[in-house]
Amino acid sequence: MEKTTAIIVDDEQDAINSLKTLLKEFEDIKIVGEATNIKDSIEISDSLSPDLIFLDIELGNNTTGFDLLDKITFTNNLYIIFVTAFDQYAIKAFNYSALDYLLKPVDPDRLVKALDRYRQRKHDTNIEGKVNQLLDFVKCEKIKFNTRTGFIYLCLDEILYCKADRDYTEIHLIDKHKELVTVNLSNVLYKINNPSFIKIGRSHILNKKYIAKANRAKEVCVLKFNDYVVKLPLSRKLIREVERWVSNS
Repeated sequence: MEKTTAIIVDDEQDAINSLKTLLKEFEDIKIVGEATNIKDSIEISDSLSPDLIFLDIELGNNTTGFDLLDKITFTNNLYIIFVTAFDQYAIKAFNYSALDYLLKPVDPDRLVKALDRYRQRKHDTNIEGKVNQLLDFVKCEKIKFNTRTGFIYLCLDEILYCKADRDYTEIHLIDKHKELVTVNLSNVLYKINNPSFIKIGRSHILNKKYIAKANRAKEVCVLKFNDYVVKLPLSRKLIREVERWVSNS
C-alpha cells in the first residue's frame, strides 16, 4: 500500500499526540515528523517534503500557521489540512479558498471525511494557488461597520454586494450570510472607498470581482462565487460598462 507522508504542526504537544493517536487508525497515513514552532516546521517541511501537513493556526509567540505558508516550498503534491479552535473568521477564509479544516478538539468522524476529501483532491495541481488565495484573504484590509447590536469587521473580498434597506444597508457575503449595518448605502460606499465596488441604481452596490455576466434583455447583472449565484437589476446605461468590466477581467 502506498502511504501518504504527513507532518503535524501545533504548538501544543498534547494536541500533536492526540491527533497522532487518531491517525493510527488510517493505514495509508504515515506521520514522518512534527513541530511546535515556525522554525522547526519550515525545516521539516522542506527536508521531508511531506504529502500532507496538519497545520494549527495559532502557534504561539504571535505566529500563525499562515506565517508558515508564506515560507515553505510548495511541491505539486503538497496538501494542507488546517486544525483550529473555533474561529469564525478563519473558517470564512478556509471556505473562501476551498481548503479543508478541522475544529479542535478533532472529531474522529470529521477526520475521516477530511482524509476522504484529501484522497480525492491530492492530485489537485492548484493547491498553491488556493493557499495564496487564502493568504490574500487573511491579509486583506478589514473595515468596521456598526450594527444594531455592536459592530463587525469585514474584509472587502468577502462582500458580494450591498442592498439598501431604508436608512440601513444589508451587506451580503460570499458565504451566503448577510449583515445589517446602521448606515445608508451611500455611506457604505464611502466607507469602502475602493474602485472594485460600484453603485448600480439606487439600491445596490456590487463587487466587480464577482461579476459573471450582464444580460441586456433581462437588464440584470449576474454575480457568482463558487455555487452562489445572485442576479441584481441593472440600469440600461450601466449595461455596457458592466460588459466592459467582464471582458477585461
